[in-house]
Amino acid sequence: MESSTIAAVSYLGVQLFQYYRLGQQFRSVTDATAIFQTKQFLLLPSIQFLCLLETRLPLEQSSPPFIELLPGDIDRYKALKSGQREVTAALKLSKKRGGGDESDG
Repeated sequence: MESSTIAAVSYLGVQLFQYYRLGQQFRSVTDATAIFQTKQFLLLPSIQFLCLLETRLPLEQSSPPFIELLPGDIDRYKALKSGQREVTAALKLSKKRGGGDESDG
């Protein structure tokens, strides 16, 4: 999929990965689906899409059990994780502004 602007994308299909302890590894089977050993996917609305990763999966391994993020990507992950409350509050505020009355300012 390719788009020149995120506003043109209504939903983005993504596979979820779960941070795996220390380092830069994420696993493809999350705690939510571990009992079934299946992967988890979501459709994200464009307002929840924050950035593109530099990390690329090798073509011969399109679905590995673990992925390891590049240093720039793991730094972004840690920054977002440490600011999770602020990001959540910003998303809630954005939803209120999008569906609310414009006279609020």
